[in-house]
Amino acid sequence: MPDEESRPVIFAMLSDSRNSGVAIPKDGIYGRLLDEIFEPNPLRSHVITLHLYVEYWLDKILKCIGISNVDKFTFNKKINCLNEKGVIEEELFNNIIAINRLRNVYAHELDLEEANSKVMKLLREMKVDPYFMSTDDDHFRSICLQSMMLLEATFANGGKSPRLTDFPHDKVRDRLFKEGRLHWQECEILDKEERGYISKYKLRCPLCHDGIIEREKDSTPGFKESDIWPCNICSLSGSRTYLELESANSKYKNQNNEEA
Repeated sequence: MPDEESRPVIFAMLSDSRNSGVAIPKDGIYGRLLDEIFEPNPLRSHVITLHLYVEYWLDKILKCIGISNVDKFTFNKKINCLNEKGVIEEELFNNIIAINRLRNVYAHELDLEEANSKVMKLLREMKVDPYFMSTDDDHFRSICLQSMMLLEATFANGGKSPRLTDFPHDKVRDRLFKEGRLHWQECEILDKEERGYISKYKLRCPLCHDGIIEREKDSTPGFKESDIWPCNICSLSGSRTYLELESANSKYKNQNNEEA
């Protein structure tokens, strides 16, 4: 990275419009450009790079199922084509659409502060499969890697969803269930309220199927917290990551053991 003394020279070259008779911009546009060149925004770089790799697998699947002229398709046309043909499932489709929207925000918005609220909203809408095992805490990166793995598996499966075959996802789910754990995404969302980074949920209990579990999540960057109110019928509760079947009252725990 150039030192601070060399940057004003480059800045002068970029902003020297005096001889053209055009007013020099007053909004710091060249300063922001230099910041992005020498210290790129990590999330913008992640989004644009990972978007390219997701598109790589879209192209391979389209060609695999006999679609020609893929190079002339827009990203949206590619993903919509695969969705219409039933090649990818709804959750994967929604994540890929969100990845494309994130890319468009960063490709068309110079002001990162303006982009931030749009980006955070889209990130909250994206879902990491609860049984996709990753040690990466980066939410967006995990979703992109999950999407690419599912797309690669779809390609390897001859253009058919890997969910229709023996996919490791189901083995992980079964193992957790035997250990007495369920992921939060097993719950049906009955109601959701969002205020800034705070999300409040009313969830249908996946154990007794009649009760309601309430949860509040604070996703403020650099700070993550989750408060939980157990099921009002069977008392099922858990941690930020899993519902622990051991927390339910004995009637429902025994029922669960019999079903397992």
